[in-house]
Amino acid sequence: MTTTVKRHYSERSWIEGSAEKQLDEVASLAGVVSVSGFPDLHPGKNGPVGMAATSMRLYPHLVGNDLGCGFGLFDLGIPVRKLKVEKAEERMRGIDFSAPDDAPDRLVGVGLPGDLFSSSLGSIGGGNHFAELTCVEETLGSDPSLGSNVMLLVHTGSRSLGTAAWEHVLGRAGNIMDGLDAASELGTVWLARHDQCVVWAALNRRIIAETIAEALRADCETICDIPHNLVVADRSEGGNLYRHYKGASRVLPGDSAPVAGSRDSLSHFVRATGTASSDYGIAHGSGRKRDRASMHGRSGLKRSEREALQRNMFGGRIICDDNALLVEEQASAYKNPRHVLDDLVAAGLVEPICSLRPIVTYKKASETDPAMQRRADDRRKGRERDARR
Repeated sequence: MTTTVKRHYSERSWIEGSAEKQLDEVASLAGVVSVSGFPDLHPGKNGPVGMAATSMRLYPHLVGNDLGCGFGLFDLGIPVRKLKVEKAEERMRGIDFSAPDDAPDRLVGVGLPGDLFSSSLGSIGGGNHFAELTCVEETLGSDPSLGSNVMLLVHTGSRSLGTAAWEHVLGRAGNIMDGLDAASELGTVWLARHDQCVVWAALNRRIIAETIAEALRADCETICDIPHNLVVADRSEGGNLYRHYKGASRVLPGDSAPVAGSRDSLSHFVRATGTASSDYGIAHGSGRKRDRASMHGRSGLKRSEREALQRNMFGGRIICDDNALLVEEQASAYKNPRHVLDDLVAAGLVEPICSLRPIVTYKKASETDPAMQRRADDRRKGRERDARR
């Protein structure tokens, strides 16, 4: 019997038919008891993005390789009126996002092995990952806003560690689409590696935030850290259930979370009000409207177009020296974030707190920048010297 899909979105959320088909396919998997789709729903490689599914089996393909990917929001303690945008852009462009010297100690500090992909810590990655200076644009609800300081929104995950966990299970499962018995040896191993990825990814966001805060001579206080690619074991209903989240933020009633827009639109900060009716999930962002391949040829071919893409409609800056990524991640690739927010509110899943305006968005600085290369080489040589001692 096919599980009924709960669709927490309206027609204006612009959901592709292929995404809804993938959602129905999830509902037909063995052991799946509940499926929720959110306004940011769009097709993914192995399943839909923007959904939550509760099952009696583990389905690694539903959460993919970037386990623990999520948003960290941090207060930098800098009043918005005192931020010099050009100076902040310059300092962020010059940051070396490589592993800190104390990476092994930081891993041990959160209960992970000190050599667990320590060299990848502190890296943002490509695709839709970013680090963004932001601030409150407008208070939307009756609750107090986040205040008048500059904040930092970091979106990244478990990097090469998550890829290793995915490749491990993919190489050992017969048909990955059949899922895993959580009590089996492979199910137990994959879930343990998954849990490591979730912790590792949160630490990675924290280290990135600290690196940027240091460059800006700022504080770094965590406001929230919300993953949206993960599995959560739930035994509250008298059985062993596993809630899968792919591009959907895992929240409990009362939790606050960002719902990200694009680099050229407002994001939103919300408080979760929903319950198990949405499998304890909400949309994590706007969701893609067009895939990466289709974005090429729309704009960005001319130098003047690429220069225009490095500014947003609010006068903010985008640091992205990868022309392909600059084009693929432009605002027109994403849905209207206000429509996503309105659908979440109409579905009774969230109450809005405030909107967030992008100031400086870091995607990727030039890998050929001489200063960055020197810093990276110096740190590498230093680590090699320490290893020889």
